[in-house]
Formats: sequence, C-alpha cells, structure tokens
Amino acid sequence: MIQEYKEKLENRGVSPVIGVILLVAVTVALVALITVIVFNIGDNVSESTDATIDVQETNEGISVDVIRNDNVDKIRVDGPDGSSDEFDADVGSINNIDDGSGSYSVVAVLDDGSEETIKTITVLPSDSEGILTGIASVNPDIDGATVEALDSDGNILESTITNEDGMYKFNVENIDNVNNIQDIDKLVLIIDGFEHPELDYPVYASVERTELTDEEPVDFSFDGVEEDVGGETVIVSNEIEEESSDVKTIATIEQLQAIKNDKSNNYKLIRDIDASGTSDWNNGAGFEPIGEFDKIHLILNLRVH
Repeated sequence: MIQEYKEKLENRGVSPVIGVILLVAVTVALVALITVIVFNIGDNVSESTDATIDVQETNEGISVDVIRNDNVDKIRVDGPDGSSDEFDADVGSINNIDDGSGSYSVVAVLDDGSEETIKTITVLPSDSEGILTGIASVNPDIDGATVEALDSDGNILESTITNEDGMYKFNVENIDNVNNIQDIDKLVLIIDGFEHPELDYPVYASVERTELTDEEPVDFSFDGVEEDVGGETVIVSNEIEEESSDVKTIATIEQLQAIKNDKSNNYKLIRDIDASGTSDWNNGAGFEPIGEFDKIHLILNLRVH
C-alpha cells in the first residue's frame, strides 16, 4: 500500500496552478531586476538646463534674473580676475555681481550635480571709447585664437590673441595710422586646433566681422560641425551667431578639406596655408581633391591623392 502511494506521488508532477504561480513570480522578479538596471543607468546621464535666466549688463557688472526654473539648484558666476559668486536659483530672484569690467560666465549647477555654462558676457570699461574688445567662444571660451584688425586693402593693422577667458582687446590709440574705429575695415578671427576638456575634438575655424563698434563687445560665437578630415574627426566652423555672410572664410587646411562636404557655398581663402601635414592624412594618401577655385593666397606643400 505504501509503495503504491509513493509511486503515485512520484508520477504526479507539478500542478498547473502551481506552475502558473511560479511563472508569474519569475516574471515579476525579472521585471524588478530590469527596472533596477534601467534606473541605475539613468542615474549616470547628466541633465540639461531647463530654466529661463536673464543676464544683463549693469554699470558695475551684471545682473542675473531667474525667471523660470525646473532643475537648476544654484547659479555660479565666474567673473573677471578669477572671482566667483554662487547663489540659490530661486524663481524671481535678482542677483547683482559688481566685479567691474571684464568677462563673466554664468554657470547653472543642476540638481544632479552637473554644470552647464548658459551665458558668457563681456562688460566694457566705462571709458571704452576707442577700444575694440569681445570674446571668442564655442562654449567654452577659446584661448589662443588669433584676432587681426585689417584696413580696407586687407593689410593687417594690428594682431593679438585671446586670453584664457577668450577675450581680446584693441586700443585704437596704440595702432599706427588709425585715428578711430572707422579706420578699421574688419576683424578676422582664426582658430587653429583649439582643444578643451569640454570638447570631444579640436576646433578649426575662421570668420570676418565688419560690424564694429566701441559701444558694445564685438564677440565671435561659433557653432561647429564635426567633419572627417584626413582620417580624423575635427570640429570645423566659419559661421558665428552675431553676423552672417554670403562668403565663408577659409584659413586652415582643415577648413579647406571640409569644403568637399559642402560645395554649394561661396568660399574665400584669407591667408596662406602650409599643408605639409597632409602627407600623413588618410594613411599617407594625402588631401582629398575638392575641385578648382580662384585663390589669392598660397597653399604650400599640399599632397593630393
């Protein structure tokens, strides 16, 4: 008798009801595990600033007005000469930073701890008459860019480079044969391989500005495009937010090579280019042909495959 019941228990198997319960339990456990994995991944993704913040120049510096705020914890203002001020990003708050003339960067510190520069502004000194100044930026500011002041014949009147805050300055009184701003026909800014921890690739850019005034900063705010140049990815630009032109400038060999991806625009070469580095491009094949164009400057040591 006992042996008979034992054999029945061994042959019976698992009840269908119990099987369904086990299947549901396993499914719930898997969903919970997947949810944990997804949320853990999401915790490592930085937010983007979701706020409206108005920044205005004042007589002594700048004012920062928080109009709307969904995810900014604090606002930090990095001012001239390394000064820094931080305050809560409460909606309706207005904060004045009176650190005088110079470059100010307004940085949003988000709830997740990440940071984003939302505005860079240059405050001119009160006695700025006869001074041309501004900031070069691709967000971040550009250190070491060349800025040239040219006359109507294209001659370089004066040249300088941007400082660590991306700022440059020309004092008209110190430029030979220049009596006022009107004697300067244009400013040319050239970026030749700028690198920064916030950028994935080096920047090559150039542009001309003809709308010049000493009453407000003459800034250069670039929007770059990633391009494959010589087998490597770089950021190339010849456009700025402040002023547009029907003719795009070319001042580096990287910009010249990038023409192959956009031949619909008008271009002009604004300085001689040493292309000796192209001998190592594309595994030694060299520069990719872009077609013929009129030029008034020289392209030296160009290797074309």
